[in-house]
Amino acid sequence: MAEEMLKKGKTQEELSQALAELSQAVSNLSKKPGTPGNPGDTEKPGNPEDPVFLVKGITLTPAQKKLTVGQGFTLQAAVTPDDASNKNLKITSSNPKVAEVSGMRVIAKGAGRAVITAFAQDGSGIQASMIVDISHSPVVKIKAVQQKTTKHVIVSFGKVSGVAGYDIYRSTNAKKGYKKIGSTTKTRYVDKKAKAAKTYYYKIVVKARDKNYHSALSTKYAKRKVLACPSIKVQAQGGRTAQITWKKLKGAKGYVVYTSTKKNKGFKAAKTLKKAKAVKAVVKVKKKSMKKLYIKVRPYYTEKGKKIYGPYSKTKTVKLKK
Repeated sequence: MAEEMLKKGKTQEELSQALAELSQAVSNLSKKPGTPGNPGDTEKPGNPEDPVFLVKGITLTPAQKKLTVGQGFTLQAAVTPDDASNKNLKITSSNPKVAEVSGMRVIAKGAGRAVITAFAQDGSGIQASMIVDISHSPVVKIKAVQQKTTKHVIVSFGKVSGVAGYDIYRSTNAKKGYKKIGSTTKTRYVDKKAKAAKTYYYKIVVKARDKNYHSALSTKYAKRKVLACPSIKVQAQGGRTAQITWKKLKGAKGYVVYTSTKKNKGFKAAKTLKKAKAVKAVVKVKKKSMKKLYIKVRPYYTEKGKKIYGPYSKTKTVKLKK
């Protein structure tokens, strides 16, 4: 090329300039794509020669969380540095039966403790953890009724799965003063220490195998006023009638007299006395063929317009007079 240029009458200075341009062109061709000085490069960032920034830290929020079974929350994760090439995380639970993970959502499944861990997915080996403590949910449905023949109160409530048992609490004040009166593994408890003419309030604590994860004392309660069993006397009178007498019971607002022609079944309400002071009733039998009548009495009180019944008296028998 130099000889041709000399033949064409090119000067030494022009020759040197041409050689310099040729050398620069060769140098540009030898450069790799993506490097400065190669304006013809159309490769996008992210090729293997780009710098890779690894994750150096993960911060989870919250660092610790307390829940009850059925609740959940969304985990927040901050990754550093901000320009980390791959910020993807894998979230796991040490005990899925206690805390279940779905994406960034953590759901309380059972009582106990679980460790939630976030793993960086860029090969850096960086991870971070937080703790979830889960207690049983409190009972939401509680009922208390008095047994039909005693002062005992039956407390029943809804079943909670995966529990170790239930503690029963009682008070004479709806808002305070609750004390533990017993425990059970069933959804029914009989309070045999209830006293007549007292009003009781019952609440429940759901027990976990680890006492640290018992439920709180239920916010719901069951109320029950306890009535005594009436002690009755019966006496046959003329005209095929029977007189029933008893002593006034504290807390009762009325009484119902039941009769039957059979000792252990078939009782129907024969008369209702709607006065608390009532202590006597007379019932008349129309059928002349009946020779015996079985009688029992039950007190009641009213709450929100509804009759709440106490226990039955013992059944008494009367021989009817003609």
